[in-house]
Amino acid sequence: MRLPLSVFFFCILYILFGEGMWLESRSFWIKRCLIQPSRNLPLRINLLFLHEYKNLYLGNEMEIKIPYGEQKKKLYLSEDTKVEMVFPKKVSLSGRELTIKKSLDNAFGCGSFEKWIKRKENILFVVNDATRPTPAPDILTELDKKMDIGRAKYIVATGAHKEPDDRGLQLIFGEFYERIKSNIILHNAKNKKSLAKLGITKKGTQVWINKEVLQAKALIAIGSVEPHYFAGFTGGRKSFFPGLAGYVTIEQNHKLALDNGAEVFRLEGNPVQLDLLDAFKMIPDVPLFSVQTIVIGKQDLYSVFCGNIHESFYRAAESVRSIFSFPVKEKADIVITVAKPPLDKNLYQAHKAIENGKLALKDGGVLILVAPCLEGIGFDNFYKLLSSSDDPEEIIKKARENYKLGYHKAARIAELSKKAELYLFSEIGYKTLKDTFLKSSVCLQDTVEKAMAKGRESVKIIIIDDGGNMVPVEEEK
Repeated sequence: MRLPLSVFFFCILYILFGEGMWLESRSFWIKRCLIQPSRNLPLRINLLFLHEYKNLYLGNEMEIKIPYGEQKKKLYLSEDTKVEMVFPKKVSLSGRELTIKKSLDNAFGCGSFEKWIKRKENILFVVNDATRPTPAPDILTELDKKMDIGRAKYIVATGAHKEPDDRGLQLIFGEFYERIKSNIILHNAKNKKSLAKLGITKKGTQVWINKEVLQAKALIAIGSVEPHYFAGFTGGRKSFFPGLAGYVTIEQNHKLALDNGAEVFRLEGNPVQLDLLDAFKMIPDVPLFSVQTIVIGKQDLYSVFCGNIHESFYRAAESVRSIFSFPVKEKADIVITVAKPPLDKNLYQAHKAIENGKLALKDGGVLILVAPCLEGIGFDNFYKLLSSSDDPEEIIKKARENYKLGYHKAARIAELSKKAELYLFSEIGYKTLKDTFLKSSVCLQDTVEKAMAKGRESVKIIIIDDGGNMVPVEEEK
């Protein structure tokens, strides 16, 4: 029997690349046999391929489309599989302009923005970078009707993130970019000349902040509130700390993510938030107007809370908890958690979807993170620690004893690996992941089937459509 050329090449690739290539090639070869059966192989051999994967392609089955960047990946499961699909809640929207205007006219603690802005000079806007879905252009559109936004300064609260380039700034400021670009300042957490020290928090964090905040006579902070896996929520004071903080401040505060109480949806007793609040109180008392937005789906503005920074933040947090949580009556054997843009650009950011997804997973279960990660791993410190040992306890010990920014994520993955099997379906190569606690999934279908074949009588699967934001909350029994 003369074998087709594709079989020969497959054998060579398997010898060269091993298991990682085998998974990918197997997926390709299945498709070839099903869609284009080889004329050079006897019919019974082609049928053997069909028989082996009959649950995938034949019989009663359901097709599930999994978000993957701008694409959708198809997953096939038999109809009797116990699957729970979790999507963001459907909410009614009032229209961007009306939602913003209504909030500006009913601001907490100051009546209205129009009243607050009177006689304000030397105004500094604090705006999120492009890693957050903050609709700054929509807010500026309404504020421009009540003030001359061309006279204000704008500082991009990058925290420890990379400074945005010209394209990034256009995403942040939209149509206003050309008009105000000469007034834009990019925060650099490592530029000590741009920082001033305010003191030390009760937890020992050195508080450094960008001098622009201290030089301003009035502040307007535009932020967005979302669930955050160790700070409880984004938004509020996080625009300033870590947004405009020095690198050492960010690093010392983030180390608290390893402490008990640093968890999603939690503010009271959360060591990270308590430290942030302590640092925020050190900022000199100048007029501050807060605009806290809630965005759902693809940049759909759901709600806006304005005025006093604490009141607007707490009100937004309450709303976020009700929108982005979902009840879990029974945890799952397999959790597929999807990181959507902009969190899906690298593993460091996509990790947030792991943190939420794990809350719906049984001990001993399988968690599959779906994220393209076109920019690779992300933060260097994170990967260096994550790949430094195959012993989870050693990783956790290193993170606590010699903390560097990013270590908290490596430690959390290591901790989770002790009670779950972790996979990453992405564009990151097999060799890059082989020394971490995340196994490479080059074929999502294959990984799910492998997880289902672990001998359980009844396997439950939970698929979280937006794992970076949707938070499982276990129902009390």
